[in-house]
Amino acid sequence: MNYLNKDIKQKYDIFEKHAIIISIFLIILTCSVYLQTKNNDFVSVDDNFYVTENEHIISGITLENIKWAFSLSGEEKNYWHPLTLISHMLDIQLWGLDAGKHHLTNLFLHIINTLLLFLVLRVMTGSQWKSAFVAALFALHPINVDTVAWIAERKNLLSTCFWFIVMLTYFNYTKRPSLIRYLLVVISFIMGLLAKPMLITLPFVLLLLDYWPLDRLSFSHIGSGSSIQSHKSVISSLGDLLKSRVILDKIPLILLSFLSVYVSTLSLKLSIYVNIISYEQIPIGLRIGNALVSYIAYIGKAIWPHNLAVYYPFPQSIPFWQSFGAFLLIVFISAIVIVTSRRHPYLLVGWLWYAGTLIPVSGLYQSGIWPAMADRWAYVPFIGIFIMVAWGVPELLEKWRLQKYYLFTLAGASLSILMIYSWIQVGYWKNSDTLFEHCIKVTVNNDVAHLWLAKTLIGEGDLDGAAKHCNEALKVAPNDKYINLIMGEIFIMKGDISKAVSYYTKAILIDPTYEDAYNSLGVAYMHQKRFDGAIKMFSKVLEIKSENASANVNMGICLESQGRVNEAIHYFNNALQIKPNLSEAHYNLGNALLSQGKIDKAVEQYRKVLITDPNYWDAQQKLIKLLANKKSSDVLKKGPDFINNLHQ
Repeated sequence: MNYLNKDIKQKYDIFEKHAIIISIFLIILTCSVYLQTKNNDFVSVDDNFYVTENEHIISGITLENIKWAFSLSGEEKNYWHPLTLISHMLDIQLWGLDAGKHHLTNLFLHIINTLLLFLVLRVMTGSQWKSAFVAALFALHPINVDTVAWIAERKNLLSTCFWFIVMLTYFNYTKRPSLIRYLLVVISFIMGLLAKPMLITLPFVLLLLDYWPLDRLSFSHIGSGSSIQSHKSVISSLGDLLKSRVILDKIPLILLSFLSVYVSTLSLKLSIYVNIISYEQIPIGLRIGNALVSYIAYIGKAIWPHNLAVYYPFPQSIPFWQSFGAFLLIVFISAIVIVTSRRHPYLLVGWLWYAGTLIPVSGLYQSGIWPAMADRWAYVPFIGIFIMVAWGVPELLEKWRLQKYYLFTLAGASLSILMIYSWIQVGYWKNSDTLFEHCIKVTVNNDVAHLWLAKTLIGEGDLDGAAKHCNEALKVAPNDKYINLIMGEIFIMKGDISKAVSYYTKAILIDPTYEDAYNSLGVAYMHQKRFDGAIKMFSKVLEIKSENASANVNMGICLESQGRVNEAIHYFNNALQIKPNLSEAHYNLGNALLSQGKIDKAVEQYRKVLITDPNYWDAQQKLIKLLANKKSSDVLKKGPDFINNLHQ
C-alpha cells in the first residue's frame, strides 16, 4: 500500500510539474505575440470615449467617479458596466495616459484568462494536454486580437476573467457543496456581470458542464423499456431533474442574469450616446438571416482566420439561399452532435457552448453601430469550438500508428500559423490610421470604416484626406445623417461655410430631430454673422433637448452679440448647470459679466476656466489684463510667474 501511495504521489508531482511548465510556455507564447502592443497608441474609436476624452475616467479614482460608474445614466457612458469603468480609472491612476501601459494591462488580463482556462479545463476533465491545447488556441487565435489589442475592450477581458473564476468556484462547489462555496460562485458571477453583461449565458454553460465533464446530468436511462414505460420514464426523469440541485443551483444565477439584462437595457435607453435600433430600421427577418449566416462565418474564421477587420458592415440584404443554407448546416451539425452525444459528449457541449454564448450578440437585439459580426464577440464562444477540436481530433486519429507524433506535429504547425497571423493582425492596431486602412482594404462598402478614418485624419489636420474618405462613405450611405454632419464639419474647418451649410441642411432633411445638425448649422450661421438665423437653430436644438450645453453656450454668444447680455447670461448659466466644468461656458459668462462692468465676477469665471483648462489662452490673457488694471500690489509682486499658479 505504501508503494502504491508513493507511486500515486510521484505521478501527481509529475502532473503538477508539467502544468507549471505548460503555464510558463503559454505565457511566453502569448507575450511573443502581444508584447508589441506596448508600442501601440490609443485608437480613435471607443478608446477616446472610454478613456482619453472621458473626464470621469481621466480624473482617476474618486468617490464621485465611482458613483458615476454605478449610475445608470450620465455623460460619457453608454450601457451599464461599472467595474470596467473603474478598471480604466485605476489604469489612469497608475499610468496616466500612457497608452502602452494600458495595453499591457489588457495583455496581463489575457494571460490570466489563458491560465485560468487551462486550470479550469484541467481540473474538470483531468486531461492536461487537451486542456493546454484549448488554452493555447484561446491565447493565440487571431480572432481574439481585437479583444486584447483594443483598450476599450477591457470589458471583454475583465468579464471573461470572472467567467473562468465562476467556473472554478462552481467546480469546487460541486465537489464539496456548502453555502460558503455557493456564495463564492454567486459573488464571482455578480462581479462578472458588473464588468459586462455577457455572462448572462454562463448559467447555461454551467448546465452543459454538468453534463460533461462533471457528469452531474445524465439522460442515459431515458428511452429504455416499452413505449408507455418510456413516456413515464421521461416525465419522471424531467420532474426529478427540475427538482434536482443541478437546476436549483442555477436559479439564483438566472435571476441575476434577468436583472442584468433589465439594467443594461434601461441604461441603453437612458444613454444619450447609444440608440436602440428599431425593427423598422432593420427588419427582424434580415436580423435572423444575418445571425444564421454569421454563425457559419465565425466557424470559417475559426478554421481560416483571414481578412479580419475591426468592423464588418451590416448587409442591406441577404439572399435567401445563404440564410437557408446556413440554417440547414446548423441543423445538420446539431443533429450530428446530438446523435453522437453519448459516445462523444464533448461535441455536444462544445457546440452548444458556441451556439448559446453567441446569442446575446447575434443581432436580434441591436443598439449603436451594429456590425454584421465582430471578432471580439467570439472571445468566449470560440472556446466551445476549441474544445470540440482538442478532444475530437485525438479520437479521430485514435487508431493511427504514431498517433502522438501526428498530434504533436499538427498542434505545433497550427499554433505556429496562428501565431504568425496574430502577430500581423496586432500590427494593424498600431494606430487608428493603420487599423482603418486595413479595415477598408479587407471589406467592401464599409462606410463606417471610411468615416472613422476621416475623423482620424481630421484630428491629424489632413482635411483633404478626411473629405475624400467622407465622400467614399457617402457613396455607400448617402442618407446617413452623421456622415453628412462630419462632412459639414470638414468644410467649416476649411473655411467653406456655404458647403458646410449645405451638408448640415441635408442632415436635417434626413432627420428633422437631429439636434447636432441644428447646432452645427447655427454655428455656421454665426460664422456668416447671420445671428437671427443662428438663434433660430439653437432654439430648435433646445426645443428638442433643453439639456444641450453646447447649444446653450452658442445661444448666449449670439444674444450677447446683439446686446442682449442678461439673456445671454441666463443661457451661460444654463450650460453650467448641465456641465459645471464647461470651459467655454465659464469663459463666455466672464465676457458677459465684464461687459456689464462686473470685474470681480468676471475674474472669478476666468479663474474657473483655468481650473479646468490651464492652457486656455484667451482666458489667461484677459485675467492678466484685469488683474494688472486693478493695480493690486500683490499681483504686481508676483509678476509674470503669477499665471503659472492661476489654476491652483
